[in-house]
Amino acid sequence: MSEEEYKGWKATLELYSIGGMKEKLIEGKNTSIEECEEVDIDEFI
Repeated sequence: MSEEEYKGWKATLELYSIGGMKEKLIEGKNTSIEECEEVDIDEFI
Protein backbone atom coordinates (compact mmCIF):
# COMPACT_ATOMS: atom_id res chain seq x y z
CA MET A 1 0.00 0.00 0.00
CA SER A 2 1.37 3.38 -0.95
CA GLU A 3 1.57 6.29 1.47
CA GLU A 4 -1.16 8.07 -0.51
CA GLU A 5 -3.49 5.07 -0.21
CA TYR A 6 -2.72 4.79 3.50
CA LYS A 7 -3.55 8.47 4.06
CA GLY A 8 -6.81 8.03 2.14
CA TRP A 9 -7.85 5.05 4.25
CA LYS A 10 -6.88 6.88 7.44
CA ALA A 11 -8.99 9.91 6.47
CA THR A 12 -11.93 7.65 5.64
CA LEU A 13 -11.72 5.88 8.99
CA GLU A 14 -11.52 9.21 10.81
CA LEU A 15 -14.67 10.43 9.04
CA TYR A 16 -16.49 7.16 9.71
CA SER A 17 -15.65 7.47 13.42
CA ILE A 18 -17.87 10.58 13.63
CA GLY A 19 -21.40 9.54 14.56
CA GLY A 20 -23.72 9.58 11.55
CA MET A 21 -21.01 10.72 9.14
CA LYS A 22 -20.95 7.47 7.17
CA GLU A 23 -24.65 7.81 6.40
CA LYS A 24 -24.27 11.50 5.49
CA LEU A 25 -21.41 10.71 3.10
CA ILE A 26 -23.42 7.95 1.42
CA GLU A 27 -26.46 10.23 1.17
CA GLY A 28 -24.32 12.98 -0.37
CA LYS A 29 -22.81 10.56 -2.85
CA ASN A 30 -26.28 9.50 -3.95
CA THR A 31 -27.61 13.08 -4.27
CA SER A 32 -27.92 14.44 -7.79
CA ILE A 33 -26.19 17.72 -8.57
CA GLU A 34 -29.59 19.31 -9.27
CA GLU A 35 -30.61 18.66 -5.66
CA CYS A 36 -27.49 20.31 -4.22
CA GLU A 37 -27.44 23.84 -2.94
CA GLU A 38 -24.63 26.32 -3.31
CA VAL A 39 -22.93 27.39 -0.08
CA ASP A 40 -20.24 29.87 0.82
CA ILE A 41 -17.32 27.75 2.05
CA ASP A 42 -16.03 30.69 4.10
CA GLU A 43 -19.02 30.25 6.42
CA PHE A 44 -17.61 26.88 7.50
CA ILE A 45 -14.03 27.94 8.16
